[in-house]
Amino acid sequence: MDFDEMDEVEEIVDDDFEDMDEDSSDDMLPGFIRRSRQIRKKNLDTIRTFLGKGRQEQVSIIRPRYYSDLLAWAVKDYIANENWKIAKVLGRDAEVPDYTRVDADYDKRENAMCMGYMLVEKDDRRVVISLKIDYRCAASAVVTSTRKKVVKAFAKGVSELAQGKNLYQGKKIEYCGNIHFLKLPLKSWDDLALDETLKDEIRTNTVDFLNRKEELAKYGILPRRGVMLAGEPGTGKTLIDKIIMNQSPDITCISATTGNLIYTSYIHEVYELARDLKPSIVFLEDIDLIGEDRRRMKGPALPTLLAELDGIEECAEVVTIASTNFLDAIDDALRKRPSRFDRIIQLTLPSLEQRRGFIQYLSRKIPLPDEMQEYMAWRTEGLTPAQIQEVAHSLVIEHKHSPECDELGHCRFDKTDVDKVLVLVKADRRGRELGFPVKTGGNGGASLVVEQTRILNSEPESTDTRKGGDSDVLGKVR
Repeated sequence: MDFDEMDEVEEIVDDDFEDMDEDSSDDMLPGFIRRSRQIRKKNLDTIRTFLGKGRQEQVSIIRPRYYSDLLAWAVKDYIANENWKIAKVLGRDAEVPDYTRVDADYDKRENAMCMGYMLVEKDDRRVVISLKIDYRCAASAVVTSTRKKVVKAFAKGVSELAQGKNLYQGKKIEYCGNIHFLKLPLKSWDDLALDETLKDEIRTNTVDFLNRKEELAKYGILPRRGVMLAGEPGTGKTLIDKIIMNQSPDITCISATTGNLIYTSYIHEVYELARDLKPSIVFLEDIDLIGEDRRRMKGPALPTLLAELDGIEECAEVVTIASTNFLDAIDDALRKRPSRFDRIIQLTLPSLEQRRGFIQYLSRKIPLPDEMQEYMAWRTEGLTPAQIQEVAHSLVIEHKHSPECDELGHCRFDKTDVDKVLVLVKADRRGRELGFPVKTGGNGGASLVVEQTRILNSEPESTDTRKGGDSDVLGKVR
């Protein structure tokens, strides 16, 4: 902002009670309002005394709602960095100000004033900062002093700190009305049971796309992209998001909160934030919440998203990664129109070879002999990667004692152990409660055995494209 051309604003404290009858006395007002007015008058007197005589000079700093915490942090940080001394703090209509917890980094949270006055001094200079941050509208800080150069220098310093690029660019954040840093588990493509060609396609259209923006611009390719991940729960959609965040150190990653996507203002803010912190990737999980076919569900959220993805205002250097469990329900404007979502990547259940690789990867922490790995690979046909992982974890969990391992470090699990946990996981997959009903009476144990046998002997839910599927030769490893 140009501080030399700023208009002066009105006196630091506006009249919050201007809608009241000017002739009304304090005795006619409700008790809580009367108390607030008394405190406010007292605080104003304190401020006037602190600033001293002379014409008050003011500069206002305004930041969008999503940068509310950033403005609160910038005021605090500037005061500390420039060695200003806090002489007093006051509330706006209360004895003490309000504070908020601000994410200043992944492992750093600070208390910062969000509503009130800060009276600060340095040598013979005195400044009052009025903060009004309520997360329902734009955040503001009004800087006041009787010395014009002092107020402009102070406001300029705070304003420069309160730029999103200073705190958030290149970071992994979640926006849910305010901004939080995401502490991500370390994940790599090895954690994902997915065909290598699909992994490469995802990388090509997300992280690599942004890293190659200058090269692609030579061919007239606009620096925006959309990828939609579709597949049933447990196929790896959320895991892909985590992997991409881990693999994009210089790219801002913004995770949108699903429940807020129904609000048009929230969608606007997410993409304003993404454009300001570009290059960036926006993650929209469960996009079917707002992206369903408009012939069945109408609302303002979908048109707003369409406009943000490919509207009048250029969404440059922003990639959107959306996910859905229900691709068929998605509106054609999202599903069939390139430049909104240019790639629809369907995540199918893993093939036999992919299951082998994934189980081998899991065996790094849960040592299993080769024969057991192969048996698990065959027996887990029709399961998602999340369910296969649950099978491996359940092998340990269901052993109430610590598994004894041989000299090679292989846990002493056998096929019976695998079959036992497969019963649990497959039963849950079919929509029943986890575990099995044991009837009271003499044949209760027999009922359990019959149920276990039925599930274990049922045909796997094959998704392999080769003729016959995995189950054709299952007997080879039994």
